[in-house]
Amino acid sequence: KKWGLEATVDSDGDGHTDDAEETAGTSAIDASEFPLPDFSDEVDAQIGEASGLDTIESNLSLWLDASNIDTASNATLSDGDAISTWKDLSGNGKDAVQSTVSNQPILSNQKTVFDGSNDFMTLPDGTIPYGNSSYTVTVLVKANISHSGGILGSGTYEVENQVNAFRFSDDRIRNYWWSNDVISVSSDDIINNYIIATFRYDNQSGRSIYLNGNQLDSWRGTYDANTNRSSTSINNTLAKTFGNEY
Repeated sequence: KKWGLEATVDSDGDGHTDDAEETAGTSAIDASEFPLPDFSDEVDAQIGEASGLDTIESNLSLWLDASNIDTASNATLSDGDAISTWKDLSGNGKDAVQSTVSNQPILSNQKTVFDGSNDFMTLPDGTIPYGNSSYTVTVLVKANISHSGGILGSGTYEVENQVNAFRFSDDRIRNYWWSNDVISVSSDDIINNYIIATFRYDNQSGRSIYLNGNQLDSWRGTYDANTNRSSTSINNTLAKTFGNEY
């Protein structure tokens, strides 16, 4: 014990006190180990009721939270700071990174702001679902203008069915595989509002798009599951898809 100072001392400099590390069961002297929030508990607290997500929590692949970029509730960041690393809270170590300062988003009022011009971050290969695997991708996002800006993307662009990309499409949202796009209906809510966009694919029944909980997909290249999808695991990006889709 450190003379009763565990509540204030951070021996490994990871942004978490030794007391918090001991409670969480992580090492107080290894900066690569640090406490992570519980996903289902966080969702339950947000919606004010039990979500039931604890039963599928082990399937979580990536969790990025703008109010907890550094795993310390942004205690190591100040408003206006450029973000070089956005920590993955899922425990899978799939952090979003950007080493080029001119391409880094900034922290603004507990939000991660990308400039829509050239800001983006990269993710490890295989972060975004590839092959013909099923997926559910949910994002809380706001676009200030009508544009074709990327949200998440991966794969071998310009090759049919080898991409898995999610982006704005003016006043719609879209999931494309480089062919067989799924596009939502037009909605005034999509521009200049915070939206919860959910993209789902079941390799038995196909794809759908939800906006704030309501299903809005209006056009699909295929209504049923497309077993020809073979998206590759490379080129995983956040806030960018193909070319200049920022």
